[in-house]
Amino acid sequence: MERITIITETRTAIHSRRIIFPIIYVILCVFIVLIFISPPGINGYERAMFGDMVYGQAHKPFVYRALLPMIIRTTTSIIPEETDELINKMLDKIPSVKSELSKSTEEDMFYWEKELYTEYIVAIFYIFLFLLGFVFSLRYLFEGVYKASILSKDILAISALLILPSFFDYMSYLYDFPALCLFTLGLGLMVREKWVLFLIIYTLGCINKETTILLSLIFAIYFVKSAKMLRSKFYWLLAVQLIVFILVKLMLFFIFLNNPGSFVEFHFVDHNLVLLGNISLAAMTALAVIAGLVFYRWTDKPLFLRDALWIVAPLFILTLFMGYIDEQRDFYEAYPVVLLLIYHSAAKIFAKV
Repeated sequence: MERITIITETRTAIHSRRIIFPIIYVILCVFIVLIFISPPGINGYERAMFGDMVYGQAHKPFVYRALLPMIIRTTTSIIPEETDELINKMLDKIPSVKSELSKSTEEDMFYWEKELYTEYIVAIFYIFLFLLGFVFSLRYLFEGVYKASILSKDILAISALLILPSFFDYMSYLYDFPALCLFTLGLGLMVREKWVLFLIIYTLGCINKETTILLSLIFAIYFVKSAKMLRSKFYWLLAVQLIVFILVKLMLFFIFLNNPGSFVEFHFVDHNLVLLGNISLAAMTALAVIAGLVFYRWTDKPLFLRDALWIVAPLFILTLFMGYIDEQRDFYEAYPVVLLLIYHSAAKIFAKV
């Protein structure tokens, strides 16, 4: 009888967690999206203004990150004009929104254009969905590399969300959360060898951002070292990935051939060179702690995650020359890998306490 009671309580606890944690995810995602879109937000860089991104008029290379703008454009195109007008009127009737938007002028880089209110609402909705998708993609990846309790997965997912706002140190871009979601999901599908779904996500990822090619690097390193796959299948899958990447890049290149800007931007001299000579003690300490947690009991960690960590090297090099080295969002692709490596260290450390 006591055993039945214990089992019932355990099932009740599990059932409660299955209800409570998704609610927590949704609430956290709402707050994080609000932080994400706050100034400078998604309309604060003259080369990648919101309206220009959505309607394909932004500067290169930003305009090449076309997935979410395409989704927003398609969605708003099927919204009736009456609904569009209703959205504008509803926003104008909310005092806090009207007050905030009325302060904005065309001289203010962070203003939201009234004629694009519908696009902004649609964009926020999809940004939220991709962020929530990241949560479940992270859990999916977690299950692919670790055997742990449901509670562990929930704690990891909540921790990932709570840490995420620290990445919002410069601009926020429409392609950020799609990159985080699709890359994490791609890793989860890769470790399970679900290749049809993987190639679909890979294609969407390539349309979203060119750093999706790093999934191919992980694929090559892991499946060469692990010897889990026939060579013929390995070369075929790798070739398909490279062909998809090249075709998507060519398509985007020709679609936006006449857009202003260049294929890449270089910031090594104008930003990173100076910054590297003035790294603070706090930043160095934080990096040392993260590195210590990542490499603690390194050989005990899953091979897939160890191989996936190699993407930090090309990400660092690309960011050093073509990004801002202190812009943490440039390392979104490495975020789920680093989190799961740190989880292993934390689990081992706390097990000894």
